[in-house]
Amino acid sequence: MRDQLTYLVALPSDADEPRQYAMHRFVAATLQNEPARTLPGFDLARYADESLGIVIGQPIQLELHARGFLPGYFREGPIAADQTLEPLANGWTRLRSTVPNSRQLRSWLQSIADDTFVVQPAALREEMARALGAAVGLYTE
Repeated sequence: MRDQLTYLVALPSDADEPRQYAMHRFVAATLQNEPARTLPGFDLARYADESLGIVIGQPIQLELHARGFLPGYFREGPIAADQTLEPLANGWTRLRSTVPNSRQLRSWLQSIADDTFVVQPAALREEMARALGAAVGLYTE
């Protein structure tokens, strides 16, 4: 799944490399009586990491501060098994959790930027500050 779309990764009969097919474009499918082809040593997780650009590196220890409806959202549906929440002053809540270091994480953080800010890791905090600052620049030109 990427950007709320689901993709099928498959090895077509006329190709030597896997291809991605957007599932919402399928109209029909037909069962074939031929055995499926496989690629020796193919690892779907590695393919997703490398080819789809989803995972950037090892999981990270995320610390962010959230306010508004988000602390309740995180209590109701934790983002990871090791998530902790700690109330802070002025309506903020500290969230700590181990999460995948991914493009999806960055997209999600940007989508909730009105009510959150990254504390750690410092590199992610700096990256988010640069990205959000660039976005502000587009709206103030």
